Amino acid sequence: MAAYIVFPKNTCLPLNCASTEPRRSTNGGESKDHFDLKRLKRDDYGIPQDISKRYFVFAQREFQDPPSHLQHVPPWLIRHFEYAVQLSLDFFNDLKFKKVKELRKSQKDLPIAERRQEIIELLKDNQVLIIAGDTGCGKSTQVPQYLLQSGYMGIACTQPRRIACTALARRVAYETLNAYGSEVAYQIRFETTKSKRTKMLFLTEGLLLRQMENDSLLQQYNVIILDEIHERHLSSDLLIGLLRDMIGKREDLKLILMSATINLELFKGYFEGAPVVQVPGRLFPIQLRYHPIKQFIAESEKKSHKIDPEPYVRILELIDKQVPSTERGDALIFLNGVAEITTVAEALKTYAELTKAWIILMLHSTLSVEEQDKVFDVAPSGVRKCILSTNIAETSVTIDGIRFVIDSGKILGRLAHIVVHDPFSINNNYSSKKWLAYWNICRSIVAYLWSFQKILASC
Repeated sequence: MAAYIVFPKNTCLPLNCASTEPRRSTNGGESKDHFDLKRLKRDDYGIPQDISKRYFVFAQREFQDPPSHLQHVPPWLIRHFEYAVQLSLDFFNDLKFKKVKELRKSQKDLPIAERRQEIIELLKDNQVLIIAGDTGCGKSTQVPQYLLQSGYMGIACTQPRRIACTALARRVAYETLNAYGSEVAYQIRFETTKSKRTKMLFLTEGLLLRQMENDSLLQQYNVIILDEIHERHLSSDLLIGLLRDMIGKREDLKLILMSATINLELFKGYFEGAPVVQVPGRLFPIQLRYHPIKQFIAESEKKSHKIDPEPYVRILELIDKQVPSTERGDALIFLNGVAEITTVAEALKTYAELTKAWIILMLHSTLSVEEQDKVFDVAPSGVRKCILSTNIAETSVTIDGIRFVIDSGKILGRLAHIVVHDPFSINNNYSSKKWLAYWNICRSIVAYLWSFQKILASC
């Protein structure tokens, strides 16, 4: 099928009308009015070499024998075509430059940007570096970039969850202007974007442990970053112990430990006085409102393990009434497990279908990577996202655009190493960690689904 470009004066030129070989005139020379694809030099128009090469190979294959009535194109039409190509390239280059300019400004505004040089210098002089940065300071996305910019290669960055690997790889690749899956890649179970060009790899802790079965010294890596080490999984604790022994055998190996909340004295003692870089976060104003729903107060005091989705529907109704749809801002609801998420999602989807103002999304570890990635998409104008998530959105990933954080005040806990599947109440200090990430990046409104007396008692 022929593609067309619209020129001034409503004139159209079919793109498959041109031959890549110069047409000879009757006197043996080249016809001046013949349109030649090779005249579009990539050096003149800034066309990427790999894209340009693929395009011309395609052109040579497809445009060898154009119809006879399309082999002669007026010179003025050729000029219009070249002018249109130039305008198009200039337009997209301007867009790209604008995005890069805004991106670099946002990177400089991150709290960790002030410690960039200190981090690089300390890493040069020490094998182990501990970075304690508040949630939202930019450590997970910026520290890997600082290493790339300083010439480090063979960088492995571990994350406790798959979604963190994919999300961070995508973000770092975007900020470093790398094609997704080239110099910056991710590797999770049964899926990878790693290639021969890869210099930095985001992977799960369990996968790095499996790699050590075949390569006990991890010779393929020069720098290993352990992120979110405060979660203290079995795999992360095992990795820390193995890597401490490994740095004694490999003097060229660098190890970076990163966390938002960390026992500094414990890790400094374990790694024999490793230097620590502490990075404070940035705080935006936050509104905490107590809005009792009378008909639910009595019922809330009853002991019931089955979640009631009605309060969550009422919160969305309240947001629709008090916040204009023209103001951007999505909602994040913390729930306990897939069962609660599914129950609440069914009720919220019914409300969303009636109002056409919400997109209901779920986020938990059992979803596929494609389904998890949907939470990072930007909602259409006039529509908000409502994300129902486990604590995966607490520290592993930070979702842009969150303005409303809803917390039930209960978690599935662990008592004496036994998983407790009945949710129990948490104190305000723990609950504040859930919305702290979004307090650090935007102006937020927090809704606690527990009584005001409990909030005061836990402060």
